[in-house]
Amino acid sequence: MSLSLHTKLLIGLPLAGVGAAAFWLHHHRLGELDRAHREYARQLEGRLTEKERQLEALNTRLGTAQSQLERQSDLENQYKAQLTEKDAAFESFRKQHDLVVRSMSDSLSSLHEQVHGGREQVRVVETPPTPGGTAPAQPVISYEYVDPNGRFHLSDPNIWKEGDELLEIQQLFRMRGQVFQQKDGALQTERVQLFEVVKKEDGSYQELAEASLVDSHFSYNTPPPPAPSEQPWAVKPLLTLGAWLPRQRDESLPVRLGAAAQVLRLGPFGLAAGLSYEIAPEPALGPDVLVTFRPSPRLNVSVGAGVHLPLWGRDQLQFAPTVNACFHLY
Repeated sequence: MSLSLHTKLLIGLPLAGVGAAAFWLHHHRLGELDRAHREYARQLEGRLTEKERQLEALNTRLGTAQSQLERQSDLENQYKAQLTEKDAAFESFRKQHDLVVRSMSDSLSSLHEQVHGGREQVRVVETPPTPGGTAPAQPVISYEYVDPNGRFHLSDPNIWKEGDELLEIQQLFRMRGQVFQQKDGALQTERVQLFEVVKKEDGSYQELAEASLVDSHFSYNTPPPPAPSEQPWAVKPLLTLGAWLPRQRDESLPVRLGAAAQVLRLGPFGLAAGLSYEIAPEPALGPDVLVTFRPSPRLNVSVGAGVHLPLWGRDQLQFAPTVNACFHLY
């Protein structure tokens, strides 16, 4: 039984369309990847536009840091240079989880406040008479002050004596930080905000004052997406177009269309299995096992060679060799 031209077109044209779409998508993806790598290289070298320089500049009014895109090696060296003994526990944690530094920031803020009101206490301290029985020349007066929110506590056991004052401070701060990146580039900027807060009776926190950013430096590394690569064991969908020499001299060229999945890749070689439909010279459906060759992952076409076993449409089961063009889908 042979298929009519109309049936062959109904089967072949959609599959050909899928192959063409896969080819366009692959090369469009590679074009976007190449553009991202060129942009990254330009910005890493410091060849910035005026708009990009504004993005990286310190802006204390907006709270944005002086930013710098750096190589990963330079960022690692900066991080190691600032390590102290206090960082030993975190370094152990970092190595345990195989962490790498991606950004570093160093900010300086100024907080100016005026405190109104509070609670004061002044009292005269009774002192024992001197050994001669005379009273002290001046009475001892102590002074205490606590601000309305209990953050500052000043105590002075003797206002006539300097150096015995004690100021205790207990403050809560909320720090907000955001990192923003260009949609079409690698440059980033960090915004830092520092607020003093007090805890309310309902458990929420009330902001009292916002600090002003004085200076801030933000170093980071944002590499572009890696070039296409293949893991040894990974399932990759394929669209296959296969053919082989006719089994008989008067028979037309066997042509097969199908789909497969590559399950193993070792260098340029891969192993794939799938199902194909022989549309000429007579319909037959069966599985394929293919060894594929793809010289570069940047190509979305590979060559496959293997065997086809028609399970439906043939009176006799017989392995048939096949050579396939394999289109990699994404």
